[in-house]
Amino acid sequence: MPPNYTNIGPIDHTTTLTYTNNPNPDQPIQGVVETRLLNADLITTKTKLESGTLGEYTYQIKTYNNGNDPAVNVRITDEIPAGVTVLNISHGGRQEGNLIIWDVPNLEVGEQFARLFTVTLRLDTPGVYTNIARSTSDTFDPNSSNNDGSSSSAVVTTEVVVEPDPDPDPDPDPDPVVLPKLNLIAKDGPERFNPGQLFTYTVVLDNDGDADALNVMLDNPLFRSLGFEFQPSDICPTLPCSLGNLPRGTKTFPLTFRVPDTYNNPGILTYPTVVNYNQTPNDAQPMNLNASLAATLPVADLETNMDRVELTPNEQKLKLNTTNLGKDAAENVNVVVELPDGLEVLEISSGGQRVGNTIVWPAGELLPNQSVEHYVRVAINDPEAGESFAVARSSSDTFDPNPSNNNGTQDNARKPITSPVVQEPTDVAVEIIPPPTFRPGEIVPFTYVISNLGQALGRNLRFKTTPIPGLQFLRQEGDDCTPVFDCDLGDLPLGESRKITIFYQVPEDFTGTSLETSATVTLDNDQNLTNNEVSRSIPLQTGEPNLELLKRITNVWRNGVSLGGINFEQVVSPPPGTNGTNGAATPWQPVGVITIPPSMTLESGDVIEYTLYLRSSGAVAVENVQVCDLIPNQTTFVRDSFGAGQGMRLVLGDEVRLLSNGADGDGRYIAPLNPVAAPCQNPNNPNGAIWVEGLTLEPGATGTIQFRVRLD
Repeated sequence: MPPNYTNIGPIDHTTTLTYTNNPNPDQPIQGVVETRLLNADLITTKTKLESGTLGEYTYQIKTYNNGNDPAVNVRITDEIPAGVTVLNISHGGRQEGNLIIWDVPNLEVGEQFARLFTVTLRLDTPGVYTNIARSTSDTFDPNSSNNDGSSSSAVVTTEVVVEPDPDPDPDPDPDPVVLPKLNLIAKDGPERFNPGQLFTYTVVLDNDGDADALNVMLDNPLFRSLGFEFQPSDICPTLPCSLGNLPRGTKTFPLTFRVPDTYNNPGILTYPTVVNYNQTPNDAQPMNLNASLAATLPVADLETNMDRVELTPNEQKLKLNTTNLGKDAAENVNVVVELPDGLEVLEISSGGQRVGNTIVWPAGELLPNQSVEHYVRVAINDPEAGESFAVARSSSDTFDPNPSNNNGTQDNARKPITSPVVQEPTDVAVEIIPPPTFRPGEIVPFTYVISNLGQALGRNLRFKTTPIPGLQFLRQEGDDCTPVFDCDLGDLPLGESRKITIFYQVPEDFTGTSLETSATVTLDNDQNLTNNEVSRSIPLQTGEPNLELLKRITNVWRNGVSLGGINFEQVVSPPPGTNGTNGAATPWQPVGVITIPPSMTLESGDVIEYTLYLRSSGAVAVENVQVCDLIPNQTTFVRDSFGAGQGMRLVLGDEVRLLSNGADGDGRYIAPLNPVAAPCQNPNNPNGAIWVEGLTLEPGATGTIQFRVRLD
């Protein structure tokens, strides 16, 4: 990976495998792996503490991991100026030249380290001492500006003022130099805050120098950049705030902001207060002060669900459950249910307050993983109201990053309130669709169709059948029927049907001559019981199969336009005795032409469509049919005739299937010179072939296979 790579988002990298004899060259093998760049955002700040000893100063350095991953091999340094003597260093730190160094093997996400060191400054020489704190790690840092020493919160300036010695010269003493000395303290900020709330902390400015601090400017640039709305006061009507000149003494005042409603950055927020001032009217560079506080945006994730219990046809109970799935407590929680019109409220659980169709339960504080339950019991007094919904939701003053599970939009918080329904009579019938015959060793399906033929909803529909003796049950398809053979299908709307297909295996040694099955349906409001029970029997299959096959040209296109002068919709009957592979002359009327008339000359690029007609004309089904048709000489198979990679179309009865060119079990195109087996007529396959397999045609069933070629 390049040394300057900085993208911390996910990376999807794909490996592609190709090989020369891939039967599907347009479908290479690919594998995708997702990864991302580890990142740790180190924040380093520095403050000066009172040591209590003249000439001694203690500094505290704090380093916090605000990134997504642990910071590895962290190094914290402080660059000290000349003229400083280091007295002690906390936590095993060391001095190397003008650097004080701490090495930390690992700094976890959200973890903070605090380090101290104490120095002495020369008191006999006036001066300004500036030292800078920095931090680095082996883990990529996406934002180095808050830990490379460029931030004002990592720089501390200490000034040493020396009183002048008495002037031994007999001339009058010159006027002493008097300067202000301004100290900044930020305090009393909240430990936690929430979006939309007021955020107040206290600023203390103490001038213990001998002159006024000039042109004092105060600001909180971070809050302004995050959209925190400053609340004006008499002292500070705007930010940045000009405080003018501050005489010797202490000035204490609050700063108040309103947190944006959209603020959604959980975790620790370190916010600096910045003050600039001049010591003299001629200062080229103002003095800079910085004091930081930290607060946390707590996170709560409320989830509210609702269950509906039907006590009587007219009376229902709604039970609400609210759980705090977040990591912090949810404050001032309110649980709400909104009821539709037409309900009479019979009972509300403790603490609930009703306002119109809304009931509110103030739940106070909800700790992580804590749940509260409430309920309301209602009666439905309007039988014409139909179906409407009661909606449950919850809210709190604490930031919720996932409102979708407590705002009433999820299904488990919306419950239908259904008016009692007067049951109108209807007519539900059952029929059985069996196979025409059966043979030992084969799989036979029996389809049961239940239809609502009446004018009303069929209620509490139940279906029942019995296993066929001597057969092995395999599976059930269609509408779910559990348990098999005796199941509750619920309500059946008028005009709708339910279809259940049961598959059986007939044993090879089965000696019966017929199969019998029966079925019954029951429901609450059926007025016609004569069609609720049915029986069917199918005979053992006898006789031989027979398959007829014809081929026709059913269209020719030139430049995308069907060629005129040929009626491709005409019926060309085969000569007697040649209609099919067995020579039987059975009536059949496939459309198309057998040859192109000599008067019509085909041109290079013309597209010809061939249609193969299949018919099962024997006494039993034709099974496992395989069809091979060689591509004519001087033509090329059109691979995308019916869609991308779909060169064949198969029609069996009402079913239309577009077949891909690959070997996927139902049909494929075999490229030229690839050997082919029977029923292909030329095993050398000089020009390619189409192959369709696995077809079953019941007696009397028909089908077609179409493909197209382009004239070379």
